[in-house]
Amino acid sequence: MSFTQQKNPYTAIGELDASIPPSSLVIKLSVTAESVRYFVQSLAHNQVIFFAEYVLHHIETEDQLIQKLERIIASDEILQLPFARVFIGLDPSYSIMPQGFFEQPESSTHLTFNQKIETGGLQLIYTLDSQFHSRLTGLFPNCSVSHLNSAL
Repeated sequence: MSFTQQKNPYTAIGELDASIPPSSLVIKLSVTAESVRYFVQSLAHNQVIFFAEYVLHHIETEDQLIQKLERIIASDEILQLPFARVFIGLDPSYSIMPQGFFEQPESSTHLTFNQKIETGGLQLIYTLDSQFHSRLTGLFPNCSVSHLNSAL
């Protein structure tokens, strides 16, 4: 008996009706080294109408991750739609600190993000490679980028 590993398996649930204008839809993406997941939400009905997941393998750098995301977008018609809003959650290493203890470092190669955690007077600090961030926002102009754990 032999086993084969399916490379980058794709799973989807739901259906996008072509009569629904993309300008009435929101997409929320989770982008990690393990997967790209997204769901599409109808603004009119405030409900999820489509979900998809791509399982990733052997992603070790942000450059590999953005290249894989670019290939996924090129082959996925839904990800190419002009959505009303785009939210992207990422999962880089982070620190949690009390508010007021963090000073923004100066760097030309990395962007540092400081997200306030509503309870407890804390902030979540993480960095992204500036080229990764630039390519990501090039793929999804006017997107909102946050850390996946920022919902703490």
